[in-house]
Amino acid sequence: MRMRRVWPRPRRADETAAGQTVRIDSVRIDQWLHAVRLAKTRAAAATACRGGHVDVNGKAAKPATTVQVGDRVEALLYQRRRVVVVERLIAKRVGAAMASECFVDH
Repeated sequence: MRMRRVWPRPRRADETAAGQTVRIDSVRIDQWLHAVRLAKTRAAAATACRGGHVDVNGKAAKPATTVQVGDRVEALLYQRRRVVVVERLIAKRVGAAMASECFVDH
């Protein structure tokens, strides 16, 4: 009889192995844009940053620029200008309902 591997439950970005939540201080802007579903892929978010289409607090952002809670992000993605304020930091992509709680759209 073959033994099946049992894989552990996937963890959320803010969860440790013990199931406890961890506070994240900062996240890369390309990662955050993808996680909150403003960009379809992380590569698209990074390309927008490199092209000068993303500003964090009024300054042009590179893909590795970090964002923190309270930062104002202005992004031109898919021919649409988005101005949002970061309310919660996440590193992994989540469902649309949870993603909408992570920013305030202006």
